[in-house]
Amino acid sequence: MKQFLLSLICMGGFLSLEAQQLSQSKESSSLYTIQLGAFEASVKQADFEAIRSYAYVYKRDGLVFAGAFGSEDAAEPFLAKIKAKGFDDAFVAARPLKTGKLVYVIQIATLSAGEPINWQSYLRAGTLYTMPNNGVVRIVHGAYADKNDANIKLKELVALGFSDAFVKGVKDLQLNPISEFDTSDKKILTQTTDATAATNTPTNTTKNAVVNNKGGLTSYGYAPNSSKRLSVVKLQDALKELGLYGGVSDGILGPQTKTLFDRAVLLNRRLATYEHLAQKYNGFDGWEEGRLLCTMARQLSVKDNSKAIVADLLNNLPQEMLSSKDAATALNWHSNLFKKLELWSTQGQYNDQVYTAFKAVYYRTLAHLEDELAVKGIKGEAGTALAVSVIKILIGEDLEGFN
Repeated sequence: MKQFLLSLICMGGFLSLEAQQLSQSKESSSLYTIQLGAFEASVKQADFEAIRSYAYVYKRDGLVFAGAFGSEDAAEPFLAKIKAKGFDDAFVAARPLKTGKLVYVIQIATLSAGEPINWQSYLRAGTLYTMPNNGVVRIVHGAYADKNDANIKLKELVALGFSDAFVKGVKDLQLNPISEFDTSDKKILTQTTDATAATNTPTNTTKNAVVNNKGGLTSYGYAPNSSKRLSVVKLQDALKELGLYGGVSDGILGPQTKTLFDRAVLLNRRLATYEHLAQKYNGFDGWEEGRLLCTMARQLSVKDNSKAIVADLLNNLPQEMLSSKDAATALNWHSNLFKKLELWSTQGQYNDQVYTAFKAVYYRTLAHLEDELAVKGIKGEAGTALAVSVIKILIGEDLEGFN
């Protein structure tokens, strides 16, 4: 089996790298925000009505800020609008993320800047933080040092009605605790104190339901004919982060999910850039996401001379399932890869954007491979493990040593 998979590498060629604009994905290590200044202690978010629709306004360490951005260039257009509204002393400030600690939060909503927020509804989740991102704001619950604890809490929040919630790794410096500045009503915060304390205490009563959650590929069944596939749940979660998928992550690869992925490739700036590069590589008819995944991995590669991209993979898939040992090896590779990428994503807004785009393409590719293998009779966890092993052959060397 290993020799068969390795033989796929000789197919296709790879042109020289030409994406200089992507180099910043390995360099960005700061979060950029617009510092509005120091104001009286009684100041509220409502006092900034003139600029609230531009970027989320929040208070941190006694100062008032607007938005968060992946680069200074991205922040400049927002700064110009804010200054035009009379905030002449505003400026772009950098917040280094390297000193921050990796934590896990549960994202429960993404709203446009200036959109009314029903804080009482969201505070049912427990302790909340805001995470501004350009012209939107993410509302998250947390934070947890252990991802398993966050996943346990996620199940509770879904049961509470937060059906679109999902776990995300971030640096603690990205989190802004909500306060009376955000809610404009201290009573809202005090009324939820008891509930918040209760919801912030992870319980172990459901821990057995999150079996081997590292990498998230062995928690439950996901054969193509089942009602729910975890690869598709992960894809839908990534599409949510890209702002395109608004429904429940049901794990079903239906027309809507496929269409939204295609739309993401067209509309998302990061994916559109990679897709433009991917068009140079031939032989991927019927498997566009495979070509896109290979291209993204190649551009993120820490190596100068990587293997050729495998072009005709769908017509040369393996016919036999992996041994238990090889299946475990494949899933461990997947788990370790996403640990590295998740940590890398916390080093800057640009990294986070690329990571989210990568997840969407990775899981779309995985789901497609699962479907192809199911036709050959290799389904369920065996199909997923084999699909992951194929992806490892495609991009493993490119991302080897990536950090």
